[in-house]
Amino acid sequence: MSKTTRQIVAEKALLRCLEEAAPYLVKEEHLRDSVTEAVHRLSTSEFDAALEAIDRARRAACIDTETGRQWQILDAGILWLRTH
Repeated sequence: MSKTTRQIVAEKALLRCLEEAAPYLVKEEHLRDSVTEAVHRLSTSEFDAALEAIDRARRAACIDTETGRQWQILDAGILWLRTH
């Protein structure tokens, strides 16, 4: 299944935000705020789908903590950003 340009833009925005914070973790709500600001009219479902896609592709890792979900970019995510 091929992705739309909008899906790719959302995934890139997510990974760029995580890359800027590396090596630190980013709380999911902060990630959501940054990405929805960066991608015009990004819906909650589009954000969730992009986050699920980068998680499924192992481009980012999620840790559930007492204060909520936190994310970190993985080497595969950095490589994907460099090639797309």
